[in-house]
Amino acid sequence: MRQRMTGNEREENLMARRKMVMADGDELYLLNISNYIMEKAPQWELNIFTKVEKLIKYLENSDNIDILVVDESFVNHELEVLAKNTVRIVWSGSMAPVKGFETIRKYQKTENMLREILLKYSERVGSTESIQGSSRTKVSVFYSPAGGSGKTTLSLAMASAGAKKGFCILYLNLEEIDSVKDVLTSASGGLSDVFLALKTKGMNVGIKLETCVEKEGNSGFFYLSGVESISEYEEITKEDIQKLIQVVRGLSKYDLVIIDITSGFSDRIKTVLECADIIFMPVISTENAVAKVNRFLNEENIHEGYHSIINKLNMVVNCSNGSNVGKEIIDNNLLAKVKCNSIVPSLPSFVRRANVLRSGEAVWPVLEPLFQLISQV
Repeated sequence: MRQRMTGNEREENLMARRKMVMADGDELYLLNISNYIMEKAPQWELNIFTKVEKLIKYLENSDNIDILVVDESFVNHELEVLAKNTVRIVWSGSMAPVKGFETIRKYQKTENMLREILLKYSERVGSTESIQGSSRTKVSVFYSPAGGSGKTTLSLAMASAGAKKGFCILYLNLEEIDSVKDVLTSASGGLSDVFLALKTKGMNVGIKLETCVEKEGNSGFFYLSGVESISEYEEITKEDIQKLIQVVRGLSKYDLVIIDITSGFSDRIKTVLECADIIFMPVISTENAVAKVNRFLNEENIHEGYHSIINKLNMVVNCSNGSNVGKEIIDNNLLAKVKCNSIVPSLPSFVRRANVLRSGEAVWPVLEPLFQLISQV
């Protein structure tokens, strides 16, 4: 059996599309996979086969096949020869290595399978073209000059809530001392590998980033595991941070990037804030926290260059600890000094960060005003 997905009938579009060939003896399985690819990756011309003989005949008479994906029962030396310049991938239940082929797990979510296939192709050709999306990526940062303001909890909550509402979100923790290691499963690589790619001449950082990205199991946002050692940040410059954010934007895959950074101030933090489209500043009503916020706001009067950062600030009054807006915030007139569009009430979901990951739907009404702000920038 052979099926061709033509998509747009215009000849010029067909010429621009790349070719993928898939083969498997399970016709229903193959149809389900191909239907998904037709919908989610229309830039690919897809041919499917259920008989190895017909697959071989097709390869004998075809040029410029970009990706070949076959069940492990179809693998033979003839396929390797006929598709010698092709990215060859085998579907495997056992994940046993197959000479001459990349291996991916056969029975997994179709979304993950397509991502793996396109990533392997991208790695081979050294280009992010096949994994680029069409989103206009926006970058938000949760930052506070005062520690303990709840920025990490709120940024995780925002990632969870947005993902539950269908946004493609990347959560990026750039704290020197990662505070989410216990709630987001760490995988090999992560930020350590991405930072290394930033420093390695000729390395495609976008491809490396996408190979390291993990998907959170409860709400479905994407994230990178933190650095293996905090000493790695000693080698990271503001130029590296700029490049990292440019790479993420350039992928055009994520609707929103949520960056969680350390309290305090440094060249790296300043660079992140300058690169952001919008900055959310959680504030709790304590004397120390309000004093630090005021000190930070006063910098605009001293350094003209801070104006663009201050102008992007949106205060989030965080009452999730059971407090109210509070005397300190009111007496210092903070609500007049900084735009404020959200007051976060006390909710059971905010008691533990692990709960936040399972509470995207519950916290959406509280965080929806922040998403409305993002849509306006």
